[in-house]
Amino acid sequence: MKLEHSQDLPISIEILWRITQIEAFQTIKEKITSPPILIPPKLDKPYIVKVDASAYAVGATLAQLDENNKERPIRFFSKTLLDAETRYPAHEREALAIIKAFKHFRIYLHNGQKITVYTDNAAVKSLFLPNNQLEPSARVLRWITYMQDFDYNIIHRPGKKNLDNDA
Repeated sequence: MKLEHSQDLPISIEILWRITQIEAFQTIKEKITSPPILIPPKLDKPYIVKVDASAYAVGATLAQLDENNKERPIRFFSKTLLDAETRYPAHEREALAIIKAFKHFRIYLHNGQKITVYTDNAAVKSLFLPNNQLEPSARVLRWITYMQDFDYNIIHRPGKKNLDNDA
């Protein structure tokens, strides 16, 4: 497997991907997506959605607080951005991460429970306030309309505290 030069990877490198690496990768995938890492959702508890966006992908974690008041993941989500989406401004890519996460986790989130959204982009919170922009784009208006179905609050959490979905 060869990783080509990009803005995130300043040089091209070749990675040896043999049976040992494949087995290790499969083991990690199995461990991270099964108990005790993942917990089943509790339908009567509020949800936490943590999102992040990079220049080329978005990621999210659906979580809840356990009986010890510790954040525990329920599901993970990631998606590579379309070519046009990579050209969105950073705050719109982060907002897109929220939209894609809510669509992916909709089966859990559309039950009337409160949802706390954590993002490392402070501008996103004001993006979803319909009265905060003079003329939001049609795309942002669609996002605002979509989010009206949910009871959510967006909280800025600096990137150092929002690591588990680093895109």
